[in-house]
Amino acid sequence: MKNPSTHSVLACFLTAALVSLFAAQHATAAELRLRTHCNPAGPVVMLGDVAEIVSADARQTASLAATELFPAPSATEQRIVRVREIQDLLLLRGVNLTEHQFSGSSEVTIQTRVAPPHIAASIKPVQAAETQRIKRRVSEALVKYLSEHATTPQTWSVDFALTEAQARSLADPVRPINITGGCSPWTGSQRFDLSIEGAKEPAHVTLDANVRVMAPVVVALRPLARGAVIREGDVELQRLAAAEKIPGALHAVAEAIGHELVRALPTGSAVSSDCLRPPLVVHRGEVLTVYAQSGAIRIRTNARSRDEGSVGELVAVESLLNRKTYYARVCGIREVEVYARPTRVEGQQAGN
Repeated sequence: MKNPSTHSVLACFLTAALVSLFAAQHATAAELRLRTHCNPAGPVVMLGDVAEIVSADARQTASLAATELFPAPSATEQRIVRVREIQDLLLLRGVNLTEHQFSGSSEVTIQTRVAPPHIAASIKPVQAAETQRIKRRVSEALVKYLSEHATTPQTWSVDFALTEAQARSLADPVRPINITGGCSPWTGSQRFDLSIEGAKEPAHVTLDANVRVMAPVVVALRPLARGAVIREGDVELQRLAAAEKIPGALHAVAEAIGHELVRALPTGSAVSSDCLRPPLVVHRGEVLTVYAQSGAIRIRTNARSRDEGSVGELVAVESLLNRKTYYARVCGIREVEVYARPTRVEGQQAGN
C-alpha cells in the first residue's frame, strides 16, 4: 500500500506543473477584440484596423497589428468581414490561432475613410525635397532605435520607400517618431511600426525596410597630400554611415599601406581604390638601368625615362646612344626591362 503523503506530494507537483504550463501559454497569448466598424486610412487593411489587440508583450502587439489582411475597399464600396474569414487570413499569414483568443463583434464593417471634398482639394502633394527631409528623419530614428536594441555597436544602413501618404503622416518636424517592431538579429527584411503623437489623432505608419550592417572602411587620420605614400599611422579602420556610397572604399588597412595618393585626402575621409596607385619608382628625365633579356642572354644598358611609372607599368624610354624611343616595363627603382625574342639560326629546327 502506497504512503498517502506520497500521493499528496505527487498531486501538488502535478497541480503546480499544470498551473505553470497554463500561465506560460497565456503569458504569450493575445486577445483580439474585433470592432464593429473600421475606417482604414491606408491602401491595405491591417489586423490592427479591425481589432483591438490586448497583450502583455508590446512587440507581439505591434507585430499582430501590422499583419496585412487584404486591400482596402474603394471609397464607394463597403465590405463586411466575418470573424472566420479573418481567422483564415491569419492562418495564411502564419499566425498560430491556438495562441490567441477572439472576442468582440462577430463581423466587421469596413469602409475607407474619405476626406470631404473641400479638405481633399486643400491637400497639397508632398514635394520631393520635403519627402527627402522626412525620409532622412525617419532613417535617423530607425538607426537610433536599432542602436538601442542591438546587443553590439554597429553602423546601420536602412533602405526603405515612403509613399506620399506615409510621408504626409510623418511630416511633423518637431514631435519625436516612436518606433516598435523589428526583431533580432535586426538585419534583412524588417517591419517597423512608426507613430507620432499628434494633438488630434496619432499618425501611424507600418514600414518595411531592409537593414544592413556597414563594414568598417579605411579612413585618413590626418590630412594627406597628393603624392604622399601611405604609412602605418596615417590611416585606420572606422565605421562610416555613408561608406556604401563611396565606390571602391577599402576595408583593410593593408590595402592602403605603401600606396601613393593621386589626390589629396582631408582628415576623416575614406580611402578608395581610385585615389591610390603603387608608388612611383621611375620619374621623367631620370637615367635608368635597362635590362634586355633574350633567352639566356641578359644585357644591361642605360636609357633616359620619358614617363613616370610604378612597378609593372610600361614607360617610354630614350636610348642615350641614338635617342631612339622604345617601351620597357618598370621592374624596380630606376630599373626597367625589355624582352627580345631569341634569334633563330638559319636552318635550326623550331623547338631546338
